[in-house]
Amino acid sequence: MRLIGIGLLAFVLMGAAFTLSYLDAWQRGMHHVRGLVNGPQLVFETSAPLQSKFGSNETVIYRGDTATPIILSGLPAYQNAIFGLPVDTRPTEGYLQIDATYQVLSEVEGTLRISLNGTRRAEVLLRPGEVKKSVQIILTPADLAGDKIEVSFSMIGERPNAGCSAETSQVATVEIEPSSALFLALDSPIESARDRMISSSGAATVGWSPWFTATRRTNQMIAAAQLVRRNTKVNFVAGNAANVLTTPELKILAAEEGPIVEPPKQWPLAVAATGPNAGLRRFQRRVSWRTRYDLTEYEAYEMPATFDFDLLLGFLDADAYWTVTTSLNGRVVQMDKVPVGDTSFGATVELPADLHEAVNVIEVRASSSQLLVGVCNNGPELIAEMQPDAQLIGGGPSYLGKLSELRTILAKRANVGMPEVPALTPAEAEAVALLIAAVLPEEMKIKKAPQWANITPFSRADLAVLSLEDDGTENGWLVYTHQDDDEIIAQPVSDAAIAALKLNPVTGILVQFSQAQSPQDDQ
Repeated sequence: MRLIGIGLLAFVLMGAAFTLSYLDAWQRGMHHVRGLVNGPQLVFETSAPLQSKFGSNETVIYRGDTATPIILSGLPAYQNAIFGLPVDTRPTEGYLQIDATYQVLSEVEGTLRISLNGTRRAEVLLRPGEVKKSVQIILTPADLAGDKIEVSFSMIGERPNAGCSAETSQVATVEIEPSSALFLALDSPIESARDRMISSSGAATVGWSPWFTATRRTNQMIAAAQLVRRNTKVNFVAGNAANVLTTPELKILAAEEGPIVEPPKQWPLAVAATGPNAGLRRFQRRVSWRTRYDLTEYEAYEMPATFDFDLLLGFLDADAYWTVTTSLNGRVVQMDKVPVGDTSFGATVELPADLHEAVNVIEVRASSSQLLVGVCNNGPELIAEMQPDAQLIGGGPSYLGKLSELRTILAKRANVGMPEVPALTPAEAEAVALLIAAVLPEEMKIKKAPQWANITPFSRADLAVLSLEDDGTENGWLVYTHQDDDEIIAQPVSDAAIAALKLNPVTGILVQFSQAQSPQDDQ
């Protein structure tokens, strides 16, 4: 019995030693389980791997505009994202982690390709079902040398064994999660206002509370509106959340050298040299190219007069032909039938002024007349390409929308006043900053002292400021964002306009013109 007891004790000791030699067995087991359920976490190294562990100087930077989802749908599909890098303190090493959710039908053969600054760095096979997967890409010194990292996503592949259709428009979807981020080690802690803004997804974080003093609210709003005019995103948050910039820091950022807003754009606009319209298209039956343009971004709100483009079109079966349709804002502008056998088409399409809006979408669609027999027949793969010299050409009249009319009136003055900002919520304050930036002309400055033209923000909860009184209100304009489509509405103050807003309250600004001063009295 004693020998049996000694043998059991020896067995227990050997088991304990074996277990102690693998203290990470639990972690390994959980990693294996996660791999079976979600797929493994993939790490893509380079010839310059990390040389040391992260120390105390580290940061996590998410992509800009995380409120806008990045979704790749169909095969092929393309998207991109930009991650900023600190400027005043420099990253020494790090990695990019891409978290993604994959929804893929069976029998799909494809990959998600990830490129950094134009160089392919990772590829992930598309697995059938709903799968969550993380990809880590180790960053090289070249990646870290710039001021940003541009990430391109390409989802490519096919579904060759589909029983009834070769269409690939709805066979795979990948969402790049907002948790995707840069994980960086730095040579020193982040301290400057500029780097703190970059580390907050490129947005200036503005602390805001209805209980701030009137002076502080006005200072914060003026600085935030100036930042928006410099094309800097601002996030208003309650109180003193993390990364909140102080009022002096906001003023420094707002006063940095550079144009208040981007200079007005000039025609012509190239629509296929780069971007989603560039390059060869592969498809069945039909294909389209779309271009969006905003007339408020152009000099004098000039409309394009013509759209000049050339298409290369693939071969069709005998007697089949191409039809090319050009539309503007959902209205047909021109339809052309390409002669049988032709593999190129060119047109200079005149764009009617009365079809234009502030924001416009022009679309060119090429459709094949090829006769397809049978229920499950999408026809052969077709190809087409819009040539890189396609362009929208100016020369049309100015777009005389109400917002442009108000901006034209304000452009005659040097300054606009904003003497007082009411106790808005953070969300309302952010909306007001965006409206101010949209209304003011390029050279106009915002002053706290009353001017010939003055801005008064108003909230959904308090529309008392919108009353026709003998204080210049009747000479004012209402500016707010349409609740349905986010279009900025500008209209002169009237009883009807005020009554409509009180029925459907919104946050906005009131621009008033004082009769007590002339434009020359601006200070």
